[in-house]
Amino acid sequence: MKTPLNPLNQLVESLQFLKQPEDNKTPYELIASIHQGTINAISHLKAALETCRLNGLHEQAMQRYILICQQRLCAVIGDLPTSWLNTELSSSHTIQENTALLRADICFQLDEFLVYLRDTFPTYFNRLLPLPNIHREIIRQQLLPGIPLIKRWFEITEEGCHDLQDLIMGLFDQLDPASPHPLNDAKLQFLGQLHQHLLRLLEQENYNVQHDQLQYVLFCLNCNTTDFYHYCTTWLTRQLHLANSFEEQMKLLKDAYSDMQQLQLRSGQAYCPDAPSIRDLLQEWLFVEINYLERKMKEEPGVLIAPEKIRTNMSVSMMALIVRLLRAMGQLSHKHAEDVFRLLPRYFLARRNEPFTESIFRAKYKEITNNTLNRIADIGQELLKMIKPEERPSRTRRSSL
Repeated sequence: MKTPLNPLNQLVESLQFLKQPEDNKTPYELIASIHQGTINAISHLKAALETCRLNGLHEQAMQRYILICQQRLCAVIGDLPTSWLNTELSSSHTIQENTALLRADICFQLDEFLVYLRDTFPTYFNRLLPLPNIHREIIRQQLLPGIPLIKRWFEITEEGCHDLQDLIMGLFDQLDPASPHPLNDAKLQFLGQLHQHLLRLLEQENYNVQHDQLQYVLFCLNCNTTDFYHYCTTWLTRQLHLANSFEEQMKLLKDAYSDMQQLQLRSGQAYCPDAPSIRDLLQEWLFVEINYLERKMKEEPGVLIAPEKIRTNMSVSMMALIVRLLRAMGQLSHKHAEDVFRLLPRYFLARRNEPFTESIFRAKYKEITNNTLNRIADIGQELLKMIKPEERPSRTRRSSL
């Protein structure tokens, strides 16, 4: 039986000429020779692996061969510059352009063989091994047409989804060639699935999206990242703060726990396959919170329901901008502003039950968007129309925001 290590060595040796080119060859002749050597070596390597598989090679030996092939192939591809993937052609097809095409095809041939190893021998392929930048760049170019569309879609949606949307775009930012974080096969496949599901959701909802829909996509794909776990627990904590009684809090926690139990995850899908699923992580958190609340209800059985909050038609960002304007005009002191940060979330509800806590209020106060500025400007214009000219107050002291 032919061992796959011989054609593997042939493949590695064919690319060594890049580091030590022969003096008597032109750049085109060198790349053409390496290109043909790469194709031949890959063909022989595939044939050797198929022979081992069909002859029923021992599982441990097969696993060893696949792992060696994967590791050495990643090392070889890792030495190739990602700039080889970028080719610009003119109608004349010069020698330089043909050389660039062969360089790009060497990258694609090696990457396709890496994908062949993954798809043909999924049991032995190490999905947690960092993949070379060439593979990440190929995936990025495949997803690139849809990522700006998703980003634009997120920019025109309601502010209540922005934190979750920023988290999603942060995942896609890992595809940036300048990103220092290596990506493995599991993470890259997750990003591809996320890209596909978001574009499908965009088409179905005609650019309208709800917070629950985005969360559901990440749940189903098993986005078990630390950031998403913290986002979910923080979001649930905010919902608990909006509840008026222990009973409402308990219902919210138990409903969330039930939803997690019924959640159907895609088989074998996870951002981090070697970590617990996001469902298990959140169920554990909910279980602890439910037990804590049960003890608290026994210790304080006569707890009073909090007074009903005043509902407004303004977002948290709009209220934050009004406070900022009052501070800038000298109509609100620093001490009183601190009271506003503390008391408004306690007694007021933002529109559409947007999460409204002191920490969120302070964050919105520091980051004012153009959309919020335009909304408050429109309200100001309406107020001016309602006031008669002779009854308008004198000009107040101005200060920079």
